[in-house]
Amino acid sequence: MTALGVATGQIDFTQKETVSWDPRIADLVMFVERERGLTFEHPVRTTFLSDPDFVDLVQGSDAVDLVDQEAAEQALADETALYGSLGLTNDSDPAVDQDTMDEVLFLGFYDPQSDGIIVRGSELTPDIRAVLVHELTHALQAQHFELPLGGADDFVIRSLLEGDSIRIEDRYVATLSTTAQDQVADANELDEVDAEQLADVSWTVTEARFAPYVLGPSFLAIVEAAGGNEAVNDAMRNPPTPVELLDPLRYLDSTAETDSTFLEPVQSSTPPGAESIYLSSPFGLFEAVVMFDAWLPWYETRRALDGWDDAAIAVYRVDGVVCSAITIRVNDGPSAADLALAVRDWSDATGSTVQPKIDYSGGGRPEVSFTPCADTDREAPPLPTFTPSWAVDFESSFVQDALSAAIGIGPNIARCVARRLVDDETFLELIDIVEWTSDEDDLYAERVEALRVECERFSDPGAL
Repeated sequence: MTALGVATGQIDFTQKETVSWDPRIADLVMFVERERGLTFEHPVRTTFLSDPDFVDLVQGSDAVDLVDQEAAEQALADETALYGSLGLTNDSDPAVDQDTMDEVLFLGFYDPQSDGIIVRGSELTPDIRAVLVHELTHALQAQHFELPLGGADDFVIRSLLEGDSIRIEDRYVATLSTTAQDQVADANELDEVDAEQLADVSWTVTEARFAPYVLGPSFLAIVEAAGGNEAVNDAMRNPPTPVELLDPLRYLDSTAETDSTFLEPVQSSTPPGAESIYLSSPFGLFEAVVMFDAWLPWYETRRALDGWDDAAIAVYRVDGVVCSAITIRVNDGPSAADLALAVRDWSDATGSTVQPKIDYSGGGRPEVSFTPCADTDREAPPLPTFTPSWAVDFESSFVQDALSAAIGIGPNIARCVARRLVDDETFLELIDIVEWTSDEDDLYAERVEALRVECERFSDPGAL
């Protein structure tokens, strides 16, 4: 796994310009330029670090004074409680989880501040060369596109950047010999120690961190198929909305109606007298997807959020309990009703007592508000067969395949069938079978047909 924009810690990377490329990676530079259809404007410095030095770098090794330590510990406790209020964990420490993921999964990163690539390893083995291709693609992106991270659209931007780098990395690996490809696969496979470390990390925390590595490739695969590198470039220049990222065909649909009405960003507030932890800030669509899908069927989660427009979250503490005030603006009244129903079902599933409120005073687009609070007695959500990002990927692929096959299933019906399949018991049993025979093919076709008939009975099958 590679990263983009990790802090550079103890190493000084203030010198941005380099005289020339490291000659050992010249062939990789040419490969990235050729496959990406773009040319580097200037060389990028590459630094190779030992395993311990790399881990120290990405996790940070500066000592902090006691006051900072106490503040940091309180911040970590608040973040843990935030995850608990959303029903995503019960006793997990997100900061510890992040450090574990960094130590186990990260193999290299491109730092846009220093315009440098840092790689975990000193020998140019096939797996390290694949990492370099990935990071060189990030460096090339930085020289051709204005895609700043850290804003309200950070999740969408990260998904685009990672999706682009992964597709070029995959092309490079495909050029290698079978032996070299096996070496890359082996290097990316977790050993027993790594697997044991990651077993303690909540899947919801992992999902929040690494979903761009699934959603980005899924989105760009469909975009590239429609128009090659130039279509990818267009997506970089005009990024999709959060809704379009999760449904690439909506992004490509030139006939789709667009609402140019400008609305102020949603704001969420804390009750009087509460101790504010985080002021109102954007609450992302995929964050909401993870929150609901952790406890609800996939089709209900997707239907609840089909009318998504914008959202915000504010976090506060009352009587020692951390709560999250969430406000989600949707497109119309039916969408508000669907979302409110999902909030009530989510509340029941998590053992919460939270109830939604619908505000229609905003002029045409209602807002649904609810305030879940942390509960240390709440169970952690069960591990799903499909994590939300993989469910999105499956849904997008199924819809694309259904349309390509020209079998008479429109996009709305295809979305409906795909969403049902994600939680379908027969289908979940089938995906565990390594090699399908004609019997499995027939059973799968029967389930798809049965769900198609069921979906056609709905007046709005795309929003099942």
